[in-house]
Amino acid sequence: AVVSTQSTGVFNLPALLACNMVLDLQLVETQFNESLSEDGDVTLELYILAYTELSKVFDVLGSLFRFVATDVHNKLALLQSKLDDSPNHYRTIRSMVQYEVSEGLTSTSNRNGCRTLLRLHRALEFVSGFMDTLEVCQEENISKPVWEVYNLQDT
Repeated sequence: AVVSTQSTGVFNLPALLACNMVLDLQLVETQFNESLSEDGDVTLELYILAYTELSKVFDVLGSLFRFVATDVHNKLALLQSKLDDSPNHYRTIRSMVQYEVSEGLTSTSNRNGCRTLLRLHRALEFVSGFMDTLEVCQEENISKPVWEVYNLQDT
């Protein structure tokens, strides 16, 4: 395994930082950049592809983050199914929001694309904060700094 975790949740930081061997950060950056159009809209298919690659970071973090990995994968699958079922309405984030608001889907279903995208974005902010924490963390046990980052997402 790229990352070894002990039952105490202590991470092997050098191995964790090696997750770049599993995760193609260049691909993530390219797809996120290409998903953004000149008018500020975001192509949902490219966003999903970029996020799917980025979500590999959760897969290498071990059992401590398994709930996050499962949740992210489920949300990406939900967005992908909406895109597959109705590509015209879910081609971009703007078209998704317009469609779901006009159809009243944002107030009647918690499995709508808008809510799902919001939750994914919060997870993305967590990943970003988590990576920042790893960069400056001096401790072997990073549980406390990680929980601090996680709790910032609730504010």
